[in-house]
Amino acid sequence: MKDVSDFIVRFNSSLTKKRLMLPDTKVTKEILYTLKKTGFLQYKIIHDSSYKLGILGIEVISNQVRGLELISKSSREVFLSYEDLLSDPKLKGPTSFYIMTTSKLGITSSWEALQQKVGGKVLLKVW
Repeated sequence: MKDVSDFIVRFNSSLTKKRLMLPDTKVTKEILYTLKKTGFLQYKIIHDSSYKLGILGIEVISNQVRGLELISKSSREVFLSYEDLLSDPKLKGPTSFYIMTTSKLGITSSWEALQQKVGGKVLLKVW
């Protein structure tokens, strides 16, 4: 959960910047890939010798993300079933979704989880 919260803080604090420095972890890369698949973020990874080990540099091409919010915390994890996702009023419309982890799909968007009819642990909300 520390990787996810660090990602959110760094991402939210630099929403208008063209270059971001994020923690270089598997979770960070999968969240970025999910944002790319949904069309909310277009980026390319920067391979620059000025970046330290453990830091992932990205250059933002297009950013439709207005904010990220941490949902599950280490003290309180939030799980939603397929039925809960269907009835969640926060997901009505194309402007927000959850990034979640499922046993079947790994880290994915709530839109893809609905298509596959699975639930899982909600990591963060994107709007």
